[in-house]
Parts: sequence; C-alpha cells; structure tokens
Amino acid sequence: MGNSDVLGGRDLECFSAIRERGAIQLVNGEILYQGKGVCGLCCGDNRSERLQDLCGFHDRLQTGHTETPKSFFFTCTAGPLALAPDFPVSEILAPGFDACLYTAIKNMLVIGDYATFVHHGHYPCLGVEHVFGSKQLFRVMELSFAAKGRSKTMFPNTTVAYLCQFDRGEPEGKRSYFLSRPHWQEAYDDLRQYFGPTSPVTYSFSSQA
Repeated sequence: MGNSDVLGGRDLECFSAIRERGAIQLVNGEILYQGKGVCGLCCGDNRSERLQDLCGFHDRLQTGHTETPKSFFFTCTAGPLALAPDFPVSEILAPGFDACLYTAIKNMLVIGDYATFVHHGHYPCLGVEHVFGSKQLFRVMELSFAAKGRSKTMFPNTTVAYLCQFDRGEPEGKRSYFLSRPHWQEAYDDLRQYFGPTSPVTYSFSSQA
C-alpha cells in the first residue's frame, strides 16, 4: 500500500484546508464530555497501534469525570462510515450489516446506561481505499457527516458526536479531531476542489448532523 498509512499529497492539502477553516477541531473534555462514559463505533484496524491509541484517548478524556473509565466500542471495517446512508456496505460487509449494527448499538446504550454515542473513524483508512481508491478525504468528510446525521435520527435522546483520528506521520503522529458541520458547510464550496477521483459510487449531501 506504499505510504498510504499516513496523510500525504492531495489529502494533506485537504486536511490543512479543512483544519484552517475550523471544520475539524482538536478534541478535549470541553468539546466532548464523557462523564457517563461512552459507547462508540470505530474501525478495528490496529496498524500502527491505531485502535490502542483510540481506546487510550477516550480513557484519558474520562479521567477525573468517572471513578474508572467506562467505554464500550463496536468495531467493523471502515468503522462509522459503514453507517452512512449511501456507503456501499456490501462492498466490504454483508448487506444489511448497518441495520444490525444499529440494533446492537441501541441495545448497548440502554444496557450500559450510556449518554453519548461516538463515531470515531480514522484516516487514511484501508476500507475506504478499497471501496473508493486513495486520496478521498473530502469524500470521507461528506460520508462522516451523513453517518452522524443518520445516527442522530436513530438515537434522538443520545448525544451523538463524530471524531476522526488523522495520522500525519512523524513528528505529529496520530491526533483526533471533532468534526464541525457549521464550519464545513461554510467552507464547502471552496473545499470541493479537493474532491478526489470520480467513482461509480454516489451518495447524497442532504443528511443533517
């Protein structure tokens, strides 16, 4: 896969533009309170210890708010992008997998008395590259907001957030950001220049998040 494990080229340019516009913001306890713990969905890929870093990240956010960290994470290929209405789930997962996953998440929110559901993706992502090809950060942002919008509809009484861990390689490494729809929408027209190579797969931008 070459150097696809870290941001580079057009993706790095897109990342910088998105960050400068405030569409992604570094996560801290003020942005995402986890006093009652968190139920989340992430990708199971642990290359470069991605999954380990993600779990440790949420433990640290809960320090001082709970006696012991209280987290429960579901994992699947492509992580929370699998919940986007127009993501081609059948390309990498079984048809209907997303509906089954929503049922499992809904049950765990009740069982664990979780007040927050967190999508925590990561990019670059091997699943995304398999489905769409490389250099697809703009597309991933659209799909991420669509997944968040769908989850807010499915869990109306639960706080829903979408985070993404970006790997820029050394020296910055992996850092997690909160996705801000208002800033994304404000900069959308200017950011469209980073839309990657065309694909037969299509999706809508109408979901609310």
